[in-house]
Amino acid sequence: MSDQPAKFFVKFRMSEDRSVLTNFVFSFDEDELSDWPEESAKQKTEKVTEEKEVANFADILDLFQKSINNLTISTPFMMVFLPRQIDKIADNMIRSYAKMHGAQKTDGEYELYEVDVEHFHDFNMNFENIRSLRAGSGEIPTMFFMGMISAYDAFLSNLIRLMLLTKTEILSASERNITFKDLVEAGSIDIIRDRIMEKEIETVMRKSHSDQISYLEDKLGIPLTKDLEIWPDFIEIFERRNLLAHTAGAVSSQYLFNCKKAGYNTKEIRIGDVLSITSTYYNRSSDVILEFGIKLWQVVWRKLLPKEAEDAVSELNIVVFELLQRKQYKLAENIAKFGLTEIKRSGTDEVRKMLVVNHGLALKFQKKNEDMLKVLASEDWSASRLDFQICVAATKDDVDTVVKLLKPAIDTGSIDKNSVRTWPAFAGLKDDPKIIAEFQRVTGTTLYRKTEIPASTSSEDEGK
Repeated sequence: MSDQPAKFFVKFRMSEDRSVLTNFVFSFDEDELSDWPEESAKQKTEKVTEEKEVANFADILDLFQKSINNLTISTPFMMVFLPRQIDKIADNMIRSYAKMHGAQKTDGEYELYEVDVEHFHDFNMNFENIRSLRAGSGEIPTMFFMGMISAYDAFLSNLIRLMLLTKTEILSASERNITFKDLVEAGSIDIIRDRIMEKEIETVMRKSHSDQISYLEDKLGIPLTKDLEIWPDFIEIFERRNLLAHTAGAVSSQYLFNCKKAGYNTKEIRIGDVLSITSTYYNRSSDVILEFGIKLWQVVWRKLLPKEAEDAVSELNIVVFELLQRKQYKLAENIAKFGLTEIKRSGTDEVRKMLVVNHGLALKFQKKNEDMLKVLASEDWSASRLDFQICVAATKDDVDTVVKLLKPAIDTGSIDKNSVRTWPAFAGLKDDPKIIAEFQRVTGTTLYRKTEIPASTSSEDEGK
């Protein structure tokens, strides 16, 4: 087990009056922060993004997940706080204006002002601005939904680019034409290859999302949608995107045809119905796009680079672990189940056991305890390492076994104190008096950090 740094460093840029931060960076290496803000955070972000576009399969997925997660986290925040901010602006622009230029006639819950008509033009302009702000805030889910589609398209473009770079015979068989002028101006075979590759990617990205997957199936020689339960939902998401972009959400015959073809249930939908993006629909769409992207990424990686199959499955387990940390339990369950199917063909015993534990945790946090016990019972843990044994016990809420194994697990380096604090396996046990006392005895420190407030009903909160 690798040693974790004892400390990390955070550097804040403060406002001119030093009352609030305006930006920040953090690192485990203090020296890495010394050149900030000389090299701006924006420059660093652009540099990382550029390097990660086609660096390798792990980086492509990392960029995709971050893009989707950024949108998913921002959307509810914007939906809650933007209307409140607009109310404050309205109070300043509308009520304060009436108060300044008029006479108050009543007070209380409803205030009435009498204002001279000479101020109506300015008042009405302020009103129109507020009305536009409120109408625009109602479009936030749709705007973020469109951004999510763009994030998927960027991911697929990067995935195809890496596929073409890895399997060069695809380009060799390409019928893309290049003019003599372009050939002369290019000056090298590499530049010509890049231009042909960009034309290939551009052509594929102009296809429907269904045809894009058919293209990959043809080039890789493997089925990608067979027995894929989310395929109908996946296609409907992109068909709804087309409606929002071209018909303001009004259902068309093309939408119904493509959705029915993919197996989506359209019985309650009629031509002319207006479809929108609710919070529930947005969250479901985010999960479907992430699940499809993760599975596609894994299959393409393993197909193109079979020698890296073990690395691919290891990365997949990390994905599941991170989904658990973000409390995306249903998605974690689906990806873990998929990974355990894939690992039958490759992967180590260690990674398989990690996936089994993580699968069990995903079920536990959805209150599917019987399914969780069945998954854990599929493995013989008696001869496994201590970190596996203690995690299995914690997943089962077996407090006595966790207490028994805590000291030997920490003493041997199988886990450390931060593992107990941060791993999802221990999330439901950190309020147990026996665990708290044993942790204090073994490590000489408290289980909770100074900044961490224990939940009164953590077992229930974990499932939310």
